[in-house]
Amino acid sequence: MTAIAANADRYPVSAQCEILGVPRSTYYHLRSHPETPPAPDPIEPDVLAAHAESRGRYGSRKVKASLERRGISASRRRIARIMRENGLSSAYGRKRFKVHPGKPNEAELPNLVAREFDGRAPRTHVCSDLTYVRAGGSWCYVRLLVDLYNREIVGRAAGSRRDALLVKAAFATLELPISDIAVFHTDRGSEFDNAEIDLMLEASA
Repeated sequence: MTAIAANADRYPVSAQCEILGVPRSTYYHLRSHPETPPAPDPIEPDVLAAHAESRGRYGSRKVKASLERRGISASRRRIARIMRENGLSSAYGRKRFKVHPGKPNEAELPNLVAREFDGRAPRTHVCSDLTYVRAGGSWCYVRLLVDLYNREIVGRAAGSRRDALLVKAAFATLELPISDIAVFHTDRGSEFDNAEIDLMLEASA
């Protein structure tokens, strides 16, 4: 509508409305009833001040607590909206897992997979992988067994220790006969250099 009004001295309003596909009645109605911009939230300056005083560290929860100490009551949703509209967020990132590398497995075993992970027959080549998740305020190890044929997770286990028991627990959930596995490829962690693991694999051969 602003463009039509700006060019009203140069081009007929009716012609502009026809080109833009706008009814003339709509144009004249909006011109006589201009939209009033929404009023700023009265607590916006307080939210911006609380966030600035924290040097950008506070999220909506701590900003809310800071405002309450000043006698200003507002919901977290309202505070979060104001922060979002002003491009503000907490400077704190997510907690990261501090890696504690284990002792490598020094067993001299041939690398039968040799980084050729594709083109494997179903159930014949299973790879072991390890990841970390945060649960209940602490980090937890997750051991996965993956079929290289289609990258399907066929076994899994979680625990607080990265050891042979976690590997055995993953094999206990195996969704295929262990005798079908021709090659078991691992990350050579020390938990695999274990007599119990060797016995389990040899018994299934």
